[in-house]
Amino acid sequence: MKRAIGLILCAALLLSVFTAADAQDKDFKKLKRNLVKAVTSKDSDAMRDALVEVLVHGGSEAVKLIISIVEKIPSTEEVIYWQLVKGVCTVTDRDAMTELAESIVKHRRDSLARDLLFALQNNRCRNVAIVHQAVLEKCSYDMQKMSIESLVNMEEDTAVDALIAALKKIKDRAVKAEVIDALRMLTRADCGDKAEDWAKWWEVSRDQGMGISKGSKKGGGTGTVVDELERFRRDKLFGGENIKLKALVISDY
Repeated sequence: MKRAIGLILCAALLLSVFTAADAQDKDFKKLKRNLVKAVTSKDSDAMRDALVEVLVHGGSEAVKLIISIVEKIPSTEEVIYWQLVKGVCTVTDRDAMTELAESIVKHRRDSLARDLLFALQNNRCRNVAIVHQAVLEKCSYDMQKMSIESLVNMEEDTAVDALIAALKKIKDRAVKAEVIDALRMLTRADCGDKAEDWAKWWEVSRDQGMGISKGSKKGGGTGTVVDELERFRRDKLFGGENIKLKALVISDY
């Protein structure tokens, strides 16, 4: 009897799980239809509302959907293109960031990847380091420099994690030197040029916080890494204003 009751409860639980999953799948299909319809009709207000709903849903599904639509936007529709690009770059959850990182790496030879990375500069959430680590490990020099600057701007332990992880894989000496400069700036430490030494130091020191405290005022500056960022950008990087923003040209709907 107990076994029978157990099997009934188990079946009921599985049914409820699948029912919830089906309902969620149907909900997302509706969100997808609404967004595609709004984009196709070029209805800016409807697109904004539909885009917000998809972003609230979040996760990798949201990013996949938006990127799949962006890939089809013709070059003549810059307003729609940028609304979608800027929208997808506001995601914060880990699954969404992982998917966004894969999309940027996939399109690393296209202008879309640079446009996404440019729009992502305004996103300072902790999980954005996932994207920048992928860029450092797999993308071109100009994109790597953009990601280094963004990681420095974050002033988060996840930025240090990403820089050290990337340092283990980067072969180019110039990029390695800039990653090390970024680590020194963020941590106020100097562990040489070996990723292993930085990793060992960080394992012990990460609980002590970043090398520069956020928001404190020192000598008329901000007291943060921002005080040195202009020098870093001037010496090592170029700002996003030098990136030519072009829409990805693919077939129309």
